[in-house]
Amino acid sequence: MKNSYKIKVLSVSQEIQTLPNETVLDAVLREGFNYPFSCKAGKCSACKSRLLSGEVDHLTHNRFTLTEEEKAQGLFLACRAIPKTNVEISPLDETKAAVVPARLSMQVAQKEQLSHDTVRLVLKSTDGTTLDFQPGQFAMLKIDGFPQRSYSMTNQPGTNELHFYIRQIPKGLVSDEAVSKIRTGDLVQVDGPYGNSYLETSHTGPILLVAGGSGIGPVRSILDRALAIGMKQPIYLYFGVREMRDVYLREHFRDLEAKHQNFHFQMAVDRGSDEANFYSGRVGDLVTKDWTHFEGEWRAYLAGPPPMVDGISQTLIAKSFDPTWIKSDPFYSSSESSKISNF
Repeated sequence: MKNSYKIKVLSVSQEIQTLPNETVLDAVLREGFNYPFSCKAGKCSACKSRLLSGEVDHLTHNRFTLTEEEKAQGLFLACRAIPKTNVEISPLDETKAAVVPARLSMQVAQKEQLSHDTVRLVLKSTDGTTLDFQPGQFAMLKIDGFPQRSYSMTNQPGTNELHFYIRQIPKGLVSDEAVSKIRTGDLVQVDGPYGNSYLETSHTGPILLVAGGSGIGPVRSILDRALAIGMKQPIYLYFGVREMRDVYLREHFRDLEAKHQNFHFQMAVDRGSDEANFYSGRVGDLVTKDWTHFEGEWRAYLAGPPPMVDGISQTLIAKSFDPTWIKSDPFYSSSESSKISNF
């Protein structure tokens, strides 16, 4: 086949044959293998990999996600690389490539309206099976009659339930039409988990959490887990929304702030707030106002609309934040990537 090459993943014995002009990531996922990824658009570093042999064409990507120096060192983004020859590769954490995602049949147990356009969808496995995931990861949901889409888990692992925050985008085929029609007891196919933007439990330095819109879903999962396992370092959460009618979960975070002296919560409302303790403006501007410099071994977890994630990432780097310590989860629309926008 013209322009078709073989991919050898270091931790997988099987060779993968690419289709013409297919990215490395798409080829690996098509064959059913798990591989670290998140945005599929070159905006995060989840799929950053090492090229052990061969050559690839680098497609457009965020220059902070993969630098020219890293390319010279043999690194590439699997989602934005097309093989030019047969290649041998390895994700930077090769232990994550050999696990095949689980597939579960789950039922809708609850659908709750959180704000004017965001619902909480609770799925429960039909046979009691649990999906083993890390706080911050996401799953692919397939509602009968609609395309598959990805949404981040908002709850904690270890139960037979999965919770999701889904923003109903006007005229959205899945987020609006499918979610509007779905009822308690309906079946949903769930594949996963996926994503590399999850809590690093061994980390002991300060943690910065920034969420925009329903990006608060994976960020909440990360925060709840960190506090539940007794992580004592300072944890700062910034949650940004467009307007007051988009605000939800404030009571949850305020309760956590009252119970945990190391946790600090701030809310930003882009189009103005009628609450004195909310910041009126963009969440990125609030982060910029609060922090002039970052010292020590911080970790940042960012989730939400791509412009917010990209802008805050650049701001943090400019303030001496090590870019390798920024884990980002940009929520893209279905036309931009397979990761549906939740914002």
